[in-house]
Amino acid sequence: MFIGGGVYAHGLDDSLKSFLENLDAATVKVVAAFSTAGAMDGAIKIASIVKEKGIPVHGETLPMKLGVRNHGYFVHKGFIELTAKQLAAVNDFVKKVIDGFA
Repeated sequence: MFIGGGVYAHGLDDSLKSFLENLDAATVKVVAAFSTAGAMDGAIKIASIVKEKGIPVHGETLPMKLGVRNHGYFVHKGFIELTAKQLAAVNDFVKKVIDGFA
């Protein structure tokens, strides 16, 4: 299961935290974590919560650091277009995760 979200005010969104805390370890085989943030790595926070539930986390994570372009002061949440380099990073991440199960 791919799980990701943004980091706001140095933490994960409350709805994402709630989702993670309510995951059922019996129904989720493994999680691949990704995040978007100005500077910090939310994928590590996602992985930490999931591991506490006894759910394995894939070795590949994707912390997409967008800098001030992602800051709510400058733009509305979800209004960022990824660059070609960032899209390539997403594609590489997904490929590595999927190839790990082949």
